[in-house]
Amino acid sequence: GRLALLSENYGRYIQKYSVSSTQYGNHHIRRIKINEEIFSMVVIEGSFVLSHNEKQLRRCVDTFDTEIPALSKNADFVTMRGRFDTPDRFVFLPVNDVRKFVAETVFNLDFPGRELLLKELKTTVGFSNFGYGSWNKKKNIKDKILVQYNRNEVNSVVKNHIKAAPIRSSMLSLTTENPMAFYWSNTMFIKHFSRYFEKIREEEPQLEKFWSTVETISGKNTKELFSLFGGEVSLVLEPGPKGTFFTFPLGMIFVQVENIPEFRTILERIIEEYDIPVREITYGPVRYTYWTPSPQDGLQPLYGFWGDLVFFGNSSSLLKMIVDQNAEDFSLLDNASIKAIDPGFKEKNNSVTYFNNVELIKVLQKGLDLVEMALAIEDRETASKVRIILDEIINPLLEGVKMYDKSCTRSYFTPEMVIIDSITNKTVVPLNKRMN
Repeated sequence: GRLALLSENYGRYIQKYSVSSTQYGNHHIRRIKINEEIFSMVVIEGSFVLSHNEKQLRRCVDTFDTEIPALSKNADFVTMRGRFDTPDRFVFLPVNDVRKFVAETVFNLDFPGRELLLKELKTTVGFSNFGYGSWNKKKNIKDKILVQYNRNEVNSVVKNHIKAAPIRSSMLSLTTENPMAFYWSNTMFIKHFSRYFEKIREEEPQLEKFWSTVETISGKNTKELFSLFGGEVSLVLEPGPKGTFFTFPLGMIFVQVENIPEFRTILERIIEEYDIPVREITYGPVRYTYWTPSPQDGLQPLYGFWGDLVFFGNSSSLLKMIVDQNAEDFSLLDNASIKAIDPGFKEKNNSVTYFNNVELIKVLQKGLDLVEMALAIEDRETASKVRIILDEIINPLLEGVKMYDKSCTRSYFTPEMVIIDSITNKTVVPLNKRMN
């Protein structure tokens, strides 16, 4: 009856349409032919099962009839599903099977990017299963991701990361009161990236020239230089000064260093070698060096040292805010709105992330406006089309996303899994206020 109704209402839009049926066990499979394309459909206990591949559809029927094992009996699925307590949504992906399917599908195909795709597939070797669950609450959304792996099979980059044991972050106090973004990790062992850097410098003559000078000045090769950095790193971002059309975000990155005096000497020699005009300032417990030609109230490239940390940034005002907050024993979780969506920042983790999504979206929107203005100088017609896309599609979508005000994420490694927990709050903000 339903198929006849569909045929009557929509058949006039289709050149060729027909329906046939066949018996399969206790089930009736309907074959729907639309313009030479055949779809197979079966109704099982009130649920429609539709497939372009009837063989696959029959496997589904066989699974329902318990003639072949169901996913619910799969040991990996049962283990993964058991880690999610009554989620509103759940997704399970057997990575090994998906990798094999994709590799076999594209192996004999010829298309641009094929080799790159196959190469990237190899990077997933060692990862066996993926699980995702979410809980949609009245005031927030909770998400959990589990990625199961075999530490003996993953590639060297992943292996170096998962060697880092979860710890309690020592950098939650290196922040402003309400940052636009905050990130911390104890897995950023820069020394492990030295061989990749070597490949890049070979392809970039200017970088090769500069880095050769650095090696000569320091008396160290790339691996030795990269080994000066430790594993802990944090990043803080704040919106730029208000009142201008577009301001670059203010940022500060803190990195643990194994030997501060040696690292300080290397930086001072580089500055001397290139005759860079700088000035050194002391502010509280930190001593920093900034580029003197930079405007004092704008972007101001700088670096400095604080205990066993070296920091790099683009704003002395941001640095001073962080130092002042630290002096008052302020931590990221002292912000009530962040604490309300804390998934476990004080627990042992390998990374924590906080985003003020509304502020980040505002920066993105201003950046897109800047791109449109730059296009207008070169091509007014193209810029006009871009403006329509921004006004009619992109900006309305971004304004809708602003209801997800802030989000916090933590991740940590166990001997067999990567675990990611996230909480995002939901707010209903009037459109006129979101646009400001």
